Amino acid sequence: MTMPAGKLDIMHMVRTHADSRLKFDLLLFWSKYPEARFTCGVVSRAVRCRRRLDVEEALESMTEAKLLECHSQKGLSLYCLTRDPYWRQCVLELPGHIASARHNWYLSVRRAQSCN
Repeated sequence: MTMPAGKLDIMHMVRTHADSRLKFDLLLFWSKYPEARFTCGVVSRAVRCRRRLDVEEALESMTEAKLLECHSQKGLSLYCLTRDPYWRQCVLELPGHIASARHNWYLSVRRAQSCN
């Protein structure tokens, strides 16, 4: 994935990787726990998502996008925030941009719904 040149582009990250409310909530979750590793079940409960399969798919998508890392420990998949300095910093600074991020997310979802 190509990173924007220069300063952090947090809104680019949100537009590109938070195409659902769940993914947006996952980015916020990882901004609160940047050093921790969690199983999908723990993450599901933390973001209050009853459909674990949705969380699994979102975590896999975010892992493929290099926002998260997946580590195997004793047969369990543990997810954690990426070590990539650019994306890590974007996620860590997301709460400071939350009002703008939520507004842009809402607008992008509305645009997508109006196209259908």
